[in-house]
Amino acid sequence: MTCPKDRIIYDPERGEYICMDTGEVLEDHVVDQGPEWRVFSPEDRVSRSRIGAPLTSIVHDKGLTTYIGRASRRLSEYQRRKALKLQEINRKLRVSPKDRKLVNMLSELNNATGRLGLPSRVRETAAAILRKLYEKHTIRRPQLPSYLAAAIYIACKINNVTSKTKEEIMNILDVSSKEFWNAYRKIRDEVLKRPLSPSKPMDYVDRIASKLGLPSHISTLAYKLSVLMTKHGLTDGKGPIGVAAATVYVAAVILDEKKTQREVADAAGVTEVTVRNRYKDIVDNFLIEVAI
Repeated sequence: MTCPKDRIIYDPERGEYICMDTGEVLEDHVVDQGPEWRVFSPEDRVSRSRIGAPLTSIVHDKGLTTYIGRASRRLSEYQRRKALKLQEINRKLRVSPKDRKLVNMLSELNNATGRLGLPSRVRETAAAILRKLYEKHTIRRPQLPSYLAAAIYIACKINNVTSKTKEEIMNILDVSSKEFWNAYRKIRDEVLKRPLSPSKPMDYVDRIASKLGLPSHISTLAYKLSVLMTKHGLTDGKGPIGVAAATVYVAAVILDEKKTQREVADAAGVTEVTVRNRYKDIVDNFLIEVAI
């Protein structure tokens, strides 16, 4: 009688495969592929593990460098001087002359994403983009801020992070609009080799509502208004942030959490005129009924 596969279990204590129907031991002395040590807490798992951190794009060698650390026992004066000398040589050899530009570029990227408060996944994506660009194209020092801004902006779009706008990224890195778009096109054509999907108003609703301290039911209504405007083609050729700001303004008015157009415009980073024009698009094209 052959035991069905779904009725076979593995006993890790004895290293045996057993049939649940008959109790027959189908295979014994199975080699355990796991670690030979046991853990009783997350701290034990970290301290006993003999593998390093995962590969990362934000370090020039992807985190594969071996370091010469401090000795665990007391050394003689001669041994101590020798260890310090080896550590110094190790530090110098870690970065080859051809990698120095890459090290500086990734260091600037880490600083910029840190100042912007962006999550690590955005940093990793931006670093991978810059690495590919670095392999194809020489990045001169004056061009670096514009490439950093474009890479961070693209990484935010790829990871659906809308906490920072293009303008905020450009301001942090002191990049002009012309410099930004030149770098953006270079990355798009040489690294991504495909167009990025345009931003939608729905992507910015939560961010604007959060800045204004509005409750979640207002952002939910604003999101629905943004979807309706997109569906009816009222967002074509219009900035998505301005549309999102207008939907938040209308939702706040409807649900009696009134904010002025100036407050909404400041939170969204657009002008008051933009909010007013997009507001007119909503009230002119939709019949809004409010139950009293």
